[in-house]
Amino acid sequence: MAPCDLCYDLDLNRLAERIVPHYHDFKLNELGMTFEALDASAESGCRICHLLRRGAGCFRPEYSMRFEDYSHLSLRLVIKERSVCGLIKVNNDVVVEVEFFTKPGTSCPYPVFGPGTPLMTDPESSECYEMVQKRIRECISAHSSCRMRDPANAFPKRLLDLGVVADGGNEPSHIRLYEPRGETAPYAALSHCWGTEPLLRTTLQMTRAPIEFTWSSLPKSFQDAAKVARNLGLRYLWIDSLCIVQDDPLDWEEEAAKMGSIYEGSYVTIAATSATGSTHGFLSQRQDPYELVEAGTGGSQFSVFVRKFISEEDHEWLLLPSHARTSGKELHPLLERGWCFQERMMASRVLHYTDREVVFECNSGYRCECNGMEEAIPHSLKFLQSRMMDPDPIDVDNPTREVLAKVIGIDKGWGEELNESFASRNTSLKYAQGWNFFAQRYSETKLTYQEDILPALSALANRMKRLTGDTYLAGLWKQHIPGCFLWVSYYYYDAYRAKRTKSAVATDASPLVTQEPSYIAPSFSWTSRVAKIRWWRLDNTAQQEVELLEADCKPRGSDPLGEVSSGFVKLRGRMIAVADIGTHAIAKKYKQLATGEWEYVGNYRGGGCTWDTWADFEDSLRYHERSYLLRIYSTGGPWRQAIALILRPAAEGSGAYRRVGLVGGCDNSDFENIENMDITIV
Repeated sequence: MAPCDLCYDLDLNRLAERIVPHYHDFKLNELGMTFEALDASAESGCRICHLLRRGAGCFRPEYSMRFEDYSHLSLRLVIKERSVCGLIKVNNDVVVEVEFFTKPGTSCPYPVFGPGTPLMTDPESSECYEMVQKRIRECISAHSSCRMRDPANAFPKRLLDLGVVADGGNEPSHIRLYEPRGETAPYAALSHCWGTEPLLRTTLQMTRAPIEFTWSSLPKSFQDAAKVARNLGLRYLWIDSLCIVQDDPLDWEEEAAKMGSIYEGSYVTIAATSATGSTHGFLSQRQDPYELVEAGTGGSQFSVFVRKFISEEDHEWLLLPSHARTSGKELHPLLERGWCFQERMMASRVLHYTDREVVFECNSGYRCECNGMEEAIPHSLKFLQSRMMDPDPIDVDNPTREVLAKVIGIDKGWGEELNESFASRNTSLKYAQGWNFFAQRYSETKLTYQEDILPALSALANRMKRLTGDTYLAGLWKQHIPGCFLWVSYYYYDAYRAKRTKSAVATDASPLVTQEPSYIAPSFSWTSRVAKIRWWRLDNTAQQEVELLEADCKPRGSDPLGEVSSGFVKLRGRMIAVADIGTHAIAKKYKQLATGEWEYVGNYRGGGCTWDTWADFEDSLRYHERSYLLRIYSTGGPWRQAIALILRPAAEGSGAYRRVGLVGGCDNSDFENIENMDITIV
């Protein structure tokens, strides 16, 4: 057969000799072609083009509805040594990624189609459970960082007793809600998205008698979790909606405060990572690879297989899941949920059931079925969290920094700074910057109820508090004031002030209801906003310009690190007043006199304002009201600049202020000849 000038016989040597345009993104091992050209080459006798066209056609239902004109379809091949991957595109948008491979031990006349990694298509197969058990045993025996840090009070108040399976099957007829009386036993915990459909849950009325659930009454994900637990030899299972009395505020608060230790103490956490709701389940069969039987020489036949490809980008969800998406669809919705973020971080071991494979993750690393994650990311988010809590220094290598910069949208310098903090023997710096990093990631998740923002983080906060002994201030740490005030809303035009949304009835038994039912957190904390946050960086010339006098937050209930009913911080520093800041008008600057009056002293030469919410920005336009700038840092160099909190009066006559934004690049001279003032921010 004559050499093909379209596919170049998938020969890397021939590909390297091509004369091609000098596109900036051109790679020698990549090859693009339209479906029309592929069809024409196949009809002309190229067996490889014929095979590629057959393989792409296996996924026609995935892309056939995405185009009106056949010419909009193309195939971009990535040819590696003994590996071929194809990206099927519609108008240059990737719709399907596929992998061509052969089975180990079989022959193929085209060496580029090498043996593929076997993937199990049945997550309930004995081979799959044997693999999982092997991973768990290795973790328990060899990973000191995966052992529970504080076993006290870890055992759940209630568990689901899966009982004895009838007739040797896998489905018990009934599942009993069991309350241990001092005894302990291994158990699994389920991490799942509740979804939008009505969910089976335990209520106060049900607790008046022993509680049993029939197998048929359980949603599919609950049934699947019970199957996994039973196949791992576990009798007990913890599921939040069934093991916490959902309409009892006292029970909910007590068990929510223990939730981190419940996941940490579990034998394994079963994560329904790709399921959007608990009625969907996660043990469904996966698609078998398509077999393409082709004619060889002398009447022989050979087979090439094609399946959806799990790319490097598909694996990055283990580090930062908010970017693991295809065509706008969230591949792993569980990891977008705020409660599940903490569950994953606290669990000693997590078994992720995804649509494509089973992934085992622990504090020391991860293993996937296809072995592709090690090429995509050197560390997982859970690994970094574990090392953040480790007082010993650790090097975050360059590949990790590059991936962090890519998927979180940060500059490389920030990645270097993260490495410096993780590798530092200054544990205070390491803990502070590590906490900021994970707070930023947590802020990207979603919560059904805005008031859960602190309870869903309390277990991680408690772990940090045990390490540092620091005072927790609703998402911030007292020892790191004012550096912890350098958060900004990433997209302030989408941000808004958080408000309580749960319906609650004020009773003597409920400590969750206060005189301010809409209050969630003090304004100086990022937890008072519904927004994705990021942190400003300071250069090495920055000098602190405020003194911390006092700070405290009052818990709303019994969990000292959970919901708060009030909070304040009292600082001593220099503050000016500015009118028309953020508007097109010339801003006017005022300083306070000894009498308490504010005197106009000239025009404000300004810096860039970053508002906490869109409403804060609109207020500055609508009312032209006076704002107050409290300098917290100054920087050196030829241009003396300042960073200041933007404040406004909290309530008439209170004398306190609330934070509405942050401004950088102020002229430091604006704060000269200003007396220090004591400022309270609530």
